[in-house]
Amino acid sequence: MKSYRNYIFDLYGTLIDIHTNENYRFLWDNFSMLLKRYYGINYPSGKLQKTYLHLCSQETRRLEEEKGFKPVEIDIGNVFAALAQAKGSRLSQSDIADIAVEFRLLSTVRIQLFPQATAVLQRLKEQGKKIYLLSNAQQLFTDREIDELGLRSYFDAIFYSSSHGCKKPDHRFFDCLFTGEKLLKEESVMIGNDYYDDILPAHRYGLDSFYISSPQSRRFTGSLPDNCTRIKMLSEIMKKQQVSPAAGKDYI
Repeated sequence: MKSYRNYIFDLYGTLIDIHTNENYRFLWDNFSMLLKRYYGINYPSGKLQKTYLHLCSQETRRLEEEKGFKPVEIDIGNVFAALAQAKGSRLSQSDIADIAVEFRLLSTVRIQLFPQATAVLQRLKEQGKKIYLLSNAQQLFTDREIDELGLRSYFDAIFYSSSHGCKKPDHRFFDCLFTGEKLLKEESVMIGNDYYDDILPAHRYGLDSFYISSPQSRRFTGSLPDNCTRIKMLSEIMKKQQVSPAAGKDYI
């Protein structure tokens, strides 16, 4: 059986079952009241949503020009700071962090760990494996969620796309992890729920992978790569340490 030294996990849809909705009227009405009451930033809720989306697009274009590639990942903190600046206000870093947490809480419909998530991470840890997180995520949103769900202690290192300005499926984000942690591809495996952001880029990067379907998985046509193993539950990672010859024949 093939044994790996490094286990690289996606987060949302793989370890965490989450559903968020930033189109809720409830979100923008309450976020508008929060900004006005605690920070003196006055936006009608409809205008607030439009301005937020415009600033996200503006920040994306700015970062694309700065980096010279796509896709980029913005830091949402810059958007919240720009919302305040447009109204003549200045926010401290602490204020921005607090606002980000409130925004995320208001937009979250459901968040919980998938069954077996902590049990699998614990078993890998006990076996002396290295565990890494490579997530398309905003650090200002995700840090709190990782702590509240008790995941932080399992990871040897955490890589958020918002902290590096790039994201999966771009190989540059994989480079951040492999260069920063001095990992070898042949000793590493990617575990994810998204064909386009996790499995296909891992294959192109030269990594074996485990694919697990979840409510957050996007549909895809065609087969999984030959070096990808489909699993139905996370616990199968502990059993299937060798890529099956038939793994690439699965269709969704």
